[in-house]
Amino acid sequence: MASSWKHIEARWPGKVGGCEVSFAALKRDMESLLAGLGIVPRAFSHFGIVVSDIEKAMSAMVRIAGSRLDEVRKDWVQAYAVYVARGHLEGTELEFVQPAGASFFADHLAAEGEGLHHLSFR
Repeated sequence: MASSWKHIEARWPGKVGGCEVSFAALKRDMESLLAGLGIVPRAFSHFGIVVSDIEKAMSAMVRIAGSRLDEVRKDWVQAYAVYVARGHLEGTELEFVQPAGASFFADHLAAEGEGLHHLSFR
């Protein structure tokens, strides 16, 4: 991955079971897990990040990466009561999810705080 990803991993690592892991390692391990289950993803889709404020989170990501988010799309998803912003950072899609009502995203934010929520594969 590009050098910006190294800056992101150093400042905003993912957590699994209380242990910090790099995004690259998490992606590799998830691909391996899926392959072991007979599910071979065609490609990695995106990182889903739960945040309390989408605008602040996107600004922080840009500041940390020293790069910009391209192709940003924002939307309201009524079914989950969340605001969503998706953009590309050096070829990888990031999905920022801001809960605005009761949902499993809001539960995650309350219990775990801001951070990596999910990885999505095609």
